[in-house]
Amino acid sequence: MVQAKTDDNTSSASLNASTSSTTGISQEQYAQLVSLLQQASLVAPASTSSGPASNNITISPLVASNISANEVSSSGIPFVSSPTTSIIDSGANEHISCTMSYFSAFYRIKPVKVTLPNGTSLIVSFVATVSFTSQFHLHHVLYSPHFHLNLISVAKLCDSLSCRLHFSLNQCLIQDNLSMKMIGLAKQVNGLYHYSPPAPASNLVSSFSSNKVCNSINSSSCNSYNIVPSDALWHFRLGHVSHSRLHTMSSLYPSIHINNKSVCDLCHFAKHKHLPFSVSPTNASSNFELIHFDIWRPISTASIHGHRYFLTILDDHSRFLWIILLKTEVEVSLHVKNFITMIQNQFHITPKYIRTDNGPKFLLHDFYASHGIVHQRSCVETPQQTGRVERKHQHILNFGRALLFQSKLPPAFWSYAILHVVFLINRVPTPILNNQSPYFILYD
Repeated sequence: MVQAKTDDNTSSASLNASTSSTTGISQEQYAQLVSLLQQASLVAPASTSSGPASNNITISPLVASNISANEVSSSGIPFVSSPTTSIIDSGANEHISCTMSYFSAFYRIKPVKVTLPNGTSLIVSFVATVSFTSQFHLHHVLYSPHFHLNLISVAKLCDSLSCRLHFSLNQCLIQDNLSMKMIGLAKQVNGLYHYSPPAPASNLVSSFSSNKVCNSINSSSCNSYNIVPSDALWHFRLGHVSHSRLHTMSSLYPSIHINNKSVCDLCHFAKHKHLPFSVSPTNASSNFELIHFDIWRPISTASIHGHRYFLTILDDHSRFLWIILLKTEVEVSLHVKNFITMIQNQFHITPKYIRTDNGPKFLLHDFYASHGIVHQRSCVETPQQTGRVERKHQHILNFGRALLFQSKLPPAFWSYAILHVVFLINRVPTPILNNQSPYFILYD
């Protein structure tokens, strides 16, 4: 363990010897001078050697060993390159920083003497608040530009942020106790855990004020910052407009420069579309072989008779359509059974397959099994698998709104509008692909 503390007796003796040899002042004059300095709070009094913990800093031997004797200048100050990371130190009882990049608050304290294992000493006169991110900040950080190391005390960190640290072979995870969210990550380098904070805002501002410009939009090496390249400036200013529009504008305004060969990754992300769902190649070979059921729910405006739902029934082979108005979803199961019974009695055909979504209203396992019907259900949150009946919903609602707008009727008459729409759909020629040749079926 290495402790750094105020040692005014030693410093006073050395200062007394040096001053008497160089300036020739007497012992009494020196005592008066020290008294005046103590009154002005420029020198800590001798009693501070047993004062609070802020004047006693402990550093782990592994960190302290990085500063060797040959790294000390003639003035007794460690000579180490300025770090860009902070070391997670379980042996330190105070945070120490040598850079002001992340300071959000900064104030003066009484000088504290920090003594290193190699015999050198440092004077700390400032304390700061360091903010790496909005969730990761340090309070009461000792600042010394001559220390040349950034230390994060594990004990102080856990106490101030109420967090936990998980050490593994290659990294140290800093995690919030309440939300269990990761607020920091340190990586193990040469036996020490180094935390690399994000770039401070001051560095970003200075980089944007420079005249260095990237050569292309998708360049990844532009001083490690996101600087807009000159040939893409108007593309960014005009909201990522297409190259054809920019080419037209550049012919009218010579000040607009474009690069047709550049690629903007942001446009690909912003204009990304869902990949098209593959169209099912299977079709029913006869009427009522496959029947689609689906329910549209709920409509915000109830009909004049109190309906808020409607059950859509579609024959896969002929595309014939039925609509049943509903007041509640409880009625769905009963209407499904009645419709299958109607087909059996009127057409002497029992459907082979029924395709629906995973709604519980369509789960009639005993009924389907008693009639030898196979129930096909779509995957969860995959309405594309019941795309034919879903597309009919769009067809019905679009034409229903058109009839309401044309007749200038209030929305409560939507039930009459969609019933009339279904009547018209079943009597309008419908293109159906059969053996790759289109033909039309007209229902009388």
